[in-house]
Amino acid sequence: MDFRVLGPLEVTRAESRVDVRGRIGKRLLAVLLIDAGHGVSMARLIEGIWDGDPPETALRQVRHAASRLRKVLGAERLESAGDGYRLNMDGATCDAILFEQKVREARELFLRRDNAQRLAVLRTALGLWQGSAYSGLEGRLINTEVARLGGIWLAALEERLDAELAHGDHSQVIGELRLLVLEHPFRQRLTDLLMLALYRDGRTPEALEAYERLRTDLAENLGLDPDVSLRERHAAILRRDPVLDLSDNASTRPDRPVRPSYVQPGKSVPAQLPIKPAGFVGRNIALTALTRQFHDSDKSRSCVVVGAAGVGKTALAIHWAHENRDQFPDGQFFINLRGFDSGAPVSAHEALGRFIRALRDPSVSIPSDVDEAAALYRSLTDGKRILVVLDNAKNADQIRPLIPSSPNAFTVATSRNRLTGLTAVDDTVPLFLSPLNHLESVDLLAKSASTAGLSIDRGSTRRIAELCGHLPLALRISAALLVDGSGRTAKQLADELGNPDRLDLLSVDGDSTIATALDQSFQSLTAEAQQLLCQLALIPGDDFPQALALELGTGKDFDRLTTASLIDEHRPGRYRFHDLTREYAKKKAQATGSEIHVANQVIGWYHDNCRVLNSHDYNNVIAAVSAWRAHSSFWRLVHTVVAFVRLGENISVAAPLVDDQLAAALERGDTEAAQAMFDVKAQLCAEAGDNPGDVKFGQKALDIHRDETGFYHFTHGDARFSNGEMTLAEDHFRTALRLANEAQHQYTILASTAALANLYRVTGRYAEAETLFDGARKYFDHNPTGAMEIDARMAFVTFLCETGRVDEAEGLLRPILDSEVELDPGSWTQVIMFRADIRHARGQYREAIQDFEHALELTADNSRIQSRLIRTSIADIYCDLEDYDNALKQLELIDLDAASTKLRAIGMLQLARAHNGKKDHARAKAAATYSAEVFAETRLRSHALALTVLADAHEGLGEVKTARTTRERALRILNELGLPEPG
Repeated sequence: MDFRVLGPLEVTRAESRVDVRGRIGKRLLAVLLIDAGHGVSMARLIEGIWDGDPPETALRQVRHAASRLRKVLGAERLESAGDGYRLNMDGATCDAILFEQKVREARELFLRRDNAQRLAVLRTALGLWQGSAYSGLEGRLINTEVARLGGIWLAALEERLDAELAHGDHSQVIGELRLLVLEHPFRQRLTDLLMLALYRDGRTPEALEAYERLRTDLAENLGLDPDVSLRERHAAILRRDPVLDLSDNASTRPDRPVRPSYVQPGKSVPAQLPIKPAGFVGRNIALTALTRQFHDSDKSRSCVVVGAAGVGKTALAIHWAHENRDQFPDGQFFINLRGFDSGAPVSAHEALGRFIRALRDPSVSIPSDVDEAAALYRSLTDGKRILVVLDNAKNADQIRPLIPSSPNAFTVATSRNRLTGLTAVDDTVPLFLSPLNHLESVDLLAKSASTAGLSIDRGSTRRIAELCGHLPLALRISAALLVDGSGRTAKQLADELGNPDRLDLLSVDGDSTIATALDQSFQSLTAEAQQLLCQLALIPGDDFPQALALELGTGKDFDRLTTASLIDEHRPGRYRFHDLTREYAKKKAQATGSEIHVANQVIGWYHDNCRVLNSHDYNNVIAAVSAWRAHSSFWRLVHTVVAFVRLGENISVAAPLVDDQLAAALERGDTEAAQAMFDVKAQLCAEAGDNPGDVKFGQKALDIHRDETGFYHFTHGDARFSNGEMTLAEDHFRTALRLANEAQHQYTILASTAALANLYRVTGRYAEAETLFDGARKYFDHNPTGAMEIDARMAFVTFLCETGRVDEAEGLLRPILDSEVELDPGSWTQVIMFRADIRHARGQYREAIQDFEHALELTADNSRIQSRLIRTSIADIYCDLEDYDNALKQLELIDLDAASTKLRAIGMLQLARAHNGKKDHARAKAAATYSAEVFAETRLRSHALALTVLADAHEGLGEVKTARTTRERALRILNELGLPEPG
């Protein structure tokens, strides 16, 4: 398989093009190719696809896109790696990788003085380019890679031209060089090569003119002089230096002298870096990002590494500094700014003083004014190739004066705070650091132990890593505890860390403790932000939405927590703690007595918003159910759980809780709680396919307490509809719509409108359904992709498909498909299913099956009802394709005997079609008879279809008269409904 990115993104297999479809799929592949052969984290994939502004469904959309990529590339090509993916390049090629390999090969040939082969290799490398890299794709991460490759391309082009000159082809390259100089007027290497080519071609005046043009442009536009090497080239041309003439060994001699060091003779070079961290592991993506930024001349010359306490910011900065120290021959500076220590932080003026003395003389007088000191510092570092590492900064004011202005210098700062002002004003690039992944954590522990001659079992190592939350500081402290001579085994340490006091354990002689590091961050907050941190730590579950956090505190205090890296936005709009930070904040919260207040607020918020919660909230609500069973409003949590049925989540967890809550509500006379519990029982019955139970408990819910918003009338109407009681269903839907309009309850207005329109559709009252459709359009236009509007929109998509208006149906669905907005998994599954219906109606059978299979993957086993409907729909398509064996395979997976009456009737209809196709007309007759009897009471379109299939079965059995009578009944129903006869 061949990947091409040096031009438009293309994939070929055996010279046949592999079609990668969709914007997300192409961007996903592009990001994977940037780090081809290496694991790419989910955070980096999401950043690369959405440029820092992803929808809440980003994680799911990446998973979907990856699933589609696997189908076109092959399962072995795209591997899971940590929480992300790795593009396996075994047996594959990528033109960008091959290009860089060729460029490196050419440099080695230059050192071996083999100019002829060097020239051939460079021509091959440059011939791989078919346009701009990743042509047609945009995005910060992709653009950065495009700029990097473009820089290598231009440098390789310069090297090829240099090789051409060494080969004696100076006359042939002059025209090309003139064009390149026009395109890159400040690229001094190109002017250098043009001057040499012109000189060797006997056109010395033009060579000098080229130099003068560049010198003037640099002075007038940038206030700069040409580089030393170019000035020397100019001087050599003026004196007609023989070194410029072509000779046998000219190609092996660098045409530019090595840039001199700026260090004063006799003065030592500052080398202030601390000892290189021992046992450093992982961080390949972060290290690569730093290296790319340093080498990219168009990028900012400063970076700030941001992350929580103990995440390894300092270790990363120092490790990278040591790995690249030879790039900074004029000095490497380091200072701990102590931004979060208990004492006063190091001021910018004090830091400037230390750096200036290192540059000049320890006894030099430092200007008392910080601005004057900064100006002197910039003057002393001008033009110098130095590295400045500013560790543990608290704010931008500490860092800003310490960033050299020299384009040859590079600054790496670290901070627990995000320092957005530094990014916005000074163009400093932020690099966000997370805890290590699982493999890196285990590797760090194993390396530390092996250094001390210890061997620890991997099971205990994995457990220690998990209990440390993969936080490097905690892992290093754990490693120290293993080798401290106490004889503690890895298993014993893991058991100790499993106790509630693990924060106390994670310390070494009272120094470098996790608690101390967190104390420093905590003390830097305002009292209000401290209170909010403690309250958020009490919310059960793995994460929480920002909207819930704002029930407990202000947006300003919430921002303080994110800025201080105490909570992390791990997906758009959703935040989480590091395990150790949560444990620390929980201990703080115990002294405040705020548990009851937090429970009241969280339970109330979940219940009030239960109809718009998404699947990410499900596990958190379940965690709250486990944590707060003794709470007086626990019934609200139980009621919230069943709201997740619309997302296909498992709501059976509510079953063992509801009876106790119902009994308690009835005993204390709480009719509101009792109404909610009856509704829970009704929905549990509905999920189990028990329509009579659904009707029974839904009626009890209506009888015991007034329905303020019409919602209970809507759910009970749905139960009556599923039970085939159309008149009663219509009455409840109409009542729900009236009450919802009075209460301005938007969810119930739309839900009841859609349900009533669906009822009109199935009973053949298309004109009334059309009227409701017209009234709903304003909601669709106002908010085309809201969760409530999507549910209603889908009902009308079915209506339009059934009446043959497929183009209109697609037009109604298209805004959702094109928008890429946040959709909860349940809604997204519905969208995919309805797109499949549209494709089925168009005769695009294979595409429809793919959509339904995709929907089935999303549904999994969470909703038996939905999975049965999907498989029935797939069976329907296979019957249309006359592939009756596959239709029967789908139906065998459904367990029709356990389905509700309506679902069983739908499945039996397709079963009858498949048996007819297999010439098993006796079985077809039995299945179609059941289906026709169920649908007979409601005069559904499905009744007519069941009668048609039944007529086919009679005909196959030779029962011609019965077949004709049955078919005529079917046609009468379709004619009355105004629908076409089945094909």
